Amino acid sequence: MGSFYYDFIMYNLTAQIIKNQKQENIYTMSLNTKQKELCPCYIGVSGWSYKDWKGTVYPKDTSYNIHPIRYLAQWINCIEINVTHYHPIPSIRVQSWVEQVLDNSSFLFTVKLWKRFTHENYHNITLEDVKLFIQSIEPIADANKLGCILIQFPHRFHRTPENRKYLAKLTDIFSPMPMTIEFRHRSWLHSQTLESFRERGLAFCNIDQPLPDPNCLPPTEEVTADFAYVRFHGRNIKNWFSEKSNRDERYNYLYSENELEPWTERIQRMRNKAQRVFILMNNHFAGKALINAIQLRKELGYSVDTPIPYELQQILTEQKKNL
Repeated sequence: MGSFYYDFIMYNLTAQIIKNQKQENIYTMSLNTKQKELCPCYIGVSGWSYKDWKGTVYPKDTSYNIHPIRYLAQWINCIEINVTHYHPIPSIRVQSWVEQVLDNSSFLFTVKLWKRFTHENYHNITLEDVKLFIQSIEPIADANKLGCILIQFPHRFHRTPENRKYLAKLTDIFSPMPMTIEFRHRSWLHSQTLESFRERGLAFCNIDQPLPDPNCLPPTEEVTADFAYVRFHGRNIKNWFSEKSNRDERYNYLYSENELEPWTERIQRMRNKAQRVFILMNNHFAGKALINAIQLRKELGYSVDTPIPYELQQILTEQKKNL
């Protein structure tokens, strides 16, 4: 891992991250000194390019030419880039995404790590794999828009000696970038894991997911780094592990206000311990993620001045009728 190319990229990323963290530290110290306010939240959605968002989140009118990222920034201040999970993206394309929010100082991206490192045969990772991913996200770091890297492992990734060694190796490779680690299996909710994360500044990803069996990770409110991370996947138990269900069926879920209320309380407690909290909605089908993101922003004390799209308001109204 000692090539000049890799070291050069890592140096630039580190410089940007340190600068960003210093700015956040100054901001947080100022808040604590003056008003002792809670740390800022970055609330948003996972992804933005879904066919079913046309006519729900986005206008049906094809002449409407505003970029989706800029459009979504009317309501949220963070987007989790999930297309990077499937393959590295050309940096010139990523740069075009960053340009949509360069004038928005409070907007950040988080980036999901390529599945090559988490879901496939990761025993044969090469330097080229690392280069491809780092190079693709460099425009985000250069613009001070990188919140963190999301490293998400599947449910089959249990806490075994072999997997613990691999996790240590993987996080070493991508250090010193800020990272949050998402597990789906309950075995990782272990005191040694949490202590190790605190020592290394890794954020344990808190999730809300369907719980069809006792081995699924339950809701948590862990803060093991200077930032905290929360992901919402919906609670579609019937389709969560079904091989017959597609992606949309698994994530087709709209949280009720009552279901979000306990999370609001957890997040407020996390804000007392962290310097920033990322909250991402992954229940994306038909734009339901945006509905819940807006609701959470309001519940956490943030103003949302732009009215919710009419079609999403209809979905929300229908839900209330059925309660």
